[in-house]
Amino acid sequence: IIGTRDAGKTTLAHRVTQRLGIPHTDLDALHWGPDWTGRPDDVFRVAPQPAADGQAWVISGNYLRVAQPVLAPRITHHAPRVA
Repeated sequence: IIGTRDAGKTTLAHRVTQRLGIPHTDLDALHWGPDWTGRPDDVFRVAPQPAADGQAWVISGNYLRVAQPVLAPRITHHAPRVA
């Protein structure tokens, strides 16, 4: 689930995962380290891979520049874009 800041990505992700019974990974939790220090791109780039290796999952966030190379090949369902 991709969206701008404060768009409700995490709220929607929780609703979807509760309904479908699948895991949710928040990219913010993978990106930010101690004292709100961002992880280096090379470390963060592979961080969502274990979650995306599962059979069914929801990942939310807005880090496409870094995370897209790992996530894009694994995406199988696309929701319509909401304006």
